[in-house]
Amino acid sequence: MNTLAVSTGHAAFAGKTSVYFRTLPHCQSSTTTESDGELPHLPDLKFSQEWTVKNAHIECIAVSQDGKMIAVADSVHGLQICEVKAGSGSVVWNPIFNSNSYKRLIKLQFTSDGRYLTFLDKQGDIFAIRIGSDRQQISKIRKIMGHTSFISNYVASEKLNQIISCDRDEKIRISNFPDAYVIQGFKLGHTESVISVALLEATIKDQTDSVQENRYLLSVSVSGVLILWDFLKPITGTDTSFVTRWSVKEILSDEYKEAEVQSMKACVSGGEILVALTFTGCKKACIFKITISSQDIQLMQEFEVESDMIVLEWVNDSAILLVYLPQVPSVKWWKPGNNALTENSLCDFTEEMVVDIKALGEAHKPSLVPMKKRQTNFEDNLHVYSDQKKIVVQIKSLYKAYDIGTIHNKSMAMTTPSPSSTSRKTTIKRKLDDSVLKKARAALGLPLESADGDEDKQDEEPSLKWRKPRHNTTEGQLYVKNKEKRKKLEEGQVKPKPPTKSLKTGSTLTSAKDEKDSKKKRKKKKKKKKATNTTTPESQEKNVDSEKRHVMEAISYLQLWASNRDHWKFEKLKQTCLLKNCLNTELIDDTRFEMLLEYIDSIKGAARQATLVEMQSMVTKYEVAGGAGNASSGTTEVMYDRARQIVQMLADD
Repeated sequence: MNTLAVSTGHAAFAGKTSVYFRTLPHCQSSTTTESDGELPHLPDLKFSQEWTVKNAHIECIAVSQDGKMIAVADSVHGLQICEVKAGSGSVVWNPIFNSNSYKRLIKLQFTSDGRYLTFLDKQGDIFAIRIGSDRQQISKIRKIMGHTSFISNYVASEKLNQIISCDRDEKIRISNFPDAYVIQGFKLGHTESVISVALLEATIKDQTDSVQENRYLLSVSVSGVLILWDFLKPITGTDTSFVTRWSVKEILSDEYKEAEVQSMKACVSGGEILVALTFTGCKKACIFKITISSQDIQLMQEFEVESDMIVLEWVNDSAILLVYLPQVPSVKWWKPGNNALTENSLCDFTEEMVVDIKALGEAHKPSLVPMKKRQTNFEDNLHVYSDQKKIVVQIKSLYKAYDIGTIHNKSMAMTTPSPSSTSRKTTIKRKLDDSVLKKARAALGLPLESADGDEDKQDEEPSLKWRKPRHNTTEGQLYVKNKEKRKKLEEGQVKPKPPTKSLKTGSTLTSAKDEKDSKKKRKKKKKKKKATNTTTPESQEKNVDSEKRHVMEAISYLQLWASNRDHWKFEKLKQTCLLKNCLNTELIDDTRFEMLLEYIDSIKGAARQATLVEMQSMVTKYEVAGGAGNASSGTTEVMYDRARQIVQMLADD
């Protein structure tokens, strides 16, 4: 929840539809002046008129280091960049970029020179926008990286030309920036999901008072394990060597035993690292001090606040921590030496601001759900779906068997119903297990049968109604033929032929003509089987051409859905063809795949869940097989990337 941003001398905190700016007099140095580019006051940025109809709210904000640009992301996938423009005696925010992202954004970050804006979406991918020096030429949104799992946080540095990202699968990845497809290496030391990372530069004096410039990477897991990495060493491949690690829950009381780390903010003060942590379900924040020279950690301060929604941010180049509480609302600050939080006099809330900020706190309540609970809910939903699917398949097969028996008995009946028909119905119905029937009827939404144990009711027909078969089917033709025979027999126009019996076995015999016809039919069937088994190159080409033709028809169906919904009509076969070939790069290129992603996101019901299960199994097989280096999985890297995008999109709901 990045609703608080700090620049040189300014703090920006978000409400539901507005961003409020306040100067930080205790953070400004005495040498900075307005001629150096620092503005004495920044106006508030309001979006209430634009978002009234949308019922949207601010998701996250970011301010450039010089305080002259701000980026705001909303809950309806909107992204806007504004710059400060000095007019005649006043300062205004001028919009310079306005676009929409595919998914909701959860983090924004400007690089220190202001040339790039990077952002992370809810699907777990990182995007970037290049901003020109005159701030007029702004590039389009470009995806620069994505993990095999959901990215939880990242930090980008144009000085090092690196972007460091962490995910829920215990990995920290270091890539080039902005060309993040070039992976430099991985940091592997955590055993649980990594929540956040921070890149720190520290100056340390050794025993001879010589100054050393060191660069460190600090990471924290969901269970509160902090790891300090030496980031001056060259990164090659997989690195498992770290400086040291600590478990903060061993330092804290038992109150934090079941709590998860929600956020981490870190800064360097002298030769020490100050780390601020918040926990889910706790109305407390903890500040730790790490001494780099002795590799020691200790708890500096533990303070309690009025709500469990806590947003922290360190002020640049100083050890001052701002604490933003949207649900109260309140803005407080802390610095070393203080035993408690200090109310910040720079934020005098008006009634309008209080209503706006409290509305933001209500809108961001779902983000406070612990990560383990979210993962457990997702896995439970998958298990429930798979169990329901098995029950539905089982009951449908049993009902299908009953339908076939009923139709067969009704169509083959001549003058009087066969005595074996009722017994067949009874045996088929008794095969249905009562427990399976109850579960299946509940899954299918059918009314439950009464639990009475009357044996007479077992001989009755089920509530499933028999329908007359269509005439264009073999069952329908047989039904019509037997119906005509019954009429002729009842009227006495035709005499029934007495069946001839064999002397040896006593079974009914057919005529010689019928035997010849049956032999001819068997020969024809054998020829057809041989023809289907022996495939020629010409037949293979025809099959490939027909498959391509079906895919092209499905693509035109997809394009019509994207361009003109009024004339578009749902077709099950074409949707199945699209889902079957969604990973085929030869038939569906990247542009069409982006269109197909939007279509898959609109699918509802069983097709959506079946697609999620299929793609997730493909992703799992690829990762178990060892990635692109092992061909046993049968999946290429491009297919894997597409499957991962579909899984992240569908699993997000």
